[in-house]
Amino acid sequence: MTTHSRTLASAVLVLLGAAIPAVVAAQAQPSRPAAVAQLFARFLLPANVDYSLGDWDTARKVSGVQWGKGPLPLDKATPDGDFFAMPGRAMIGGQPVTLAANGARTMVGSVYLLDPQPLPSPEGVVAGFRAAGFTLAPARCTIGNRPYPDGRRWYRIGYPAKRAAFLYAAPLRSGGTGYILYLGGLPAMSERDAGLYTEDCSGKAAPTPGARTGTEAVVTLIDRLMRPAGAPPALNWAEVQKLPALSWHPPVKKLTVPYPPGGDDPNPYTLDGALDTPTTKSEARATGNAQMATRFYFLGLDHMRPTEVFDRLRAQGYRIAAVRCGKPYTKMSENWFAITAPGKRPAILYRSAYLDTGTPVMNYVLRIDNVMPPIAQGQRPAPSAGCPDLFR
Repeated sequence: MTTHSRTLASAVLVLLGAAIPAVVAAQAQPSRPAAVAQLFARFLLPANVDYSLGDWDTARKVSGVQWGKGPLPLDKATPDGDFFAMPGRAMIGGQPVTLAANGARTMVGSVYLLDPQPLPSPEGVVAGFRAAGFTLAPARCTIGNRPYPDGRRWYRIGYPAKRAAFLYAAPLRSGGTGYILYLGGLPAMSERDAGLYTEDCSGKAAPTPGARTGTEAVVTLIDRLMRPAGAPPALNWAEVQKLPALSWHPPVKKLTVPYPPGGDDPNPYTLDGALDTPTTKSEARATGNAQMATRFYFLGLDHMRPTEVFDRLRAQGYRIAAVRCGKPYTKMSENWFAITAPGKRPAILYRSAYLDTGTPVMNYVLRIDNVMPPIAQGQRPAPSAGCPDLFR
């Protein structure tokens, strides 16, 4: 059973415990995919809005759906990152189907639909949605146009006078079909899927070695940023904007307050951006003076194995040793490390992780000027045995 199949089935089945009103009357539909398409069309946002997520009140007003209580807080975030859900039911081809709208406290980002009928062929799904007035184009396809390993498909979909959205369709182990409508964008891939699929379905761009996953991107960036021995402990802003796997939002701006992750950063200038790979979408930031950057932040990294960045750096010849332990928490750890390698200037690498959602979320900060932040209350120098860590 695929990750998204498990996500769909588990979220829907958990929500079935909530009371849901009687199912609405059936309506004749030309085909099951076309009926799903007609239902999903009612959730799409108007084309003239400048936001990409819906809201719960609007979802409740979608015709043809009977909703239960919600949005309900989930005990554990879904792999798509949703914390709230609202269960519902509708009729497709004279049969009841189960839905779940998912998102944050005030926003709806996706709608799951569980159809007990088997998945038609991918061509049947495309034909049904097109018959309902949609345009479809592949949003993810196999690398090198290899055969698809399973029945999962991802599409970018369009509908007259509506914002573009994304559709996921897959067979479920139960024999049914899972459909997911994503109003904003597709979630990040798993590391396994990143080795199989690409979002460049035009075939024009070759896969990017070293940047298929968030882990590989962070390792590549740290290795690129570690300055050669004898070089200045900083990188000019023009070179910063050439770093791989990062998209920046110039210009370099003046900071009004110190930047806190990993300790106060008094650098007066910052450049904001994002780290973007098939498996990881997260925040990136560089800080420094008007000419050069000395601190690099990679924040909110998910879909990553917690120890793998350090494991891969050590395999490349880097020595990483704890120098300061953060204040101990039950579901969070933060520590500072000295990172060194032959022929490189020493630097400080900060790593924090928290487990509030059950899935580790990582932050890394590389200080290529090798300057530690002032010690704060609850922090202490690292003992010879190292610091307490969630992943040791």
